[in-house]
Amino acid sequence: MAERELGETDERKEAALKKFRKLIAAEKNFYVRTDDLCLLAYLRGKKYDVDRAFKSMKNTYKLRMKKRFYDAEDNSIVHDVFRQNWIGFLPYRAKNGSVILVIKLGTWDPEKVDRDLLMWVITHCMIHSIEDEATQVAGYSAIIDVRGVTNKHLKLLTIENILLIIHSTQNCFPGRYKAVHVIGMPKFFAYAWNMCYPFILSYKMQKR
Repeated sequence: MAERELGETDERKEAALKKFRKLIAAEKNFYVRTDDLCLLAYLRGKKYDVDRAFKSMKNTYKLRMKKRFYDAEDNSIVHDVFRQNWIGFLPYRAKNGSVILVIKLGTWDPEKVDRDLLMWVITHCMIHSIEDEATQVAGYSAIIDVRGVTNKHLKLLTIENILLIIHSTQNCFPGRYKAVHVIGMPKFFAYAWNMCYPFILSYKMQKR
């Protein structure tokens, strides 16, 4: 799959890793992992375009310096959120090989788990899962269950939060996104989504 979808070969991998490390070494005040596993995540995420992979890594580093959800949150707090069973990965992969992340938004209580903690939990999921080379290659699918979503959830759908999600997923994290399925969408949620989607699309096009 790596060769078919990414054009990955041993020779291309070796050359890309060498160039990637040179770019990192030349960047001032840039303290990141340089092991093969980490660098390959970014390279595979950008189909071995080294310059784009390096830009993605720099974006991640900058976001990490600014946002507290990248801080070392107490693991017991994160595990407590996982035990609430509204976010996590299914124990099997999709037919295309991608891992499947399930988020039950209606079960999430934003009064107990605020935006920053939510972002930390999602970041925790993604950072740990991307350590798997099969996931680096096959990517991610997501099932977002919005049954039970109320106004207390929708009030967090601010421009700032929308842009944060787009930036962190599209410009920073090196994952390959295969599919997003939204289920149980009520009319008012669909209305909110239809209002936001053109803005999201415009933002993505401007960044290309």
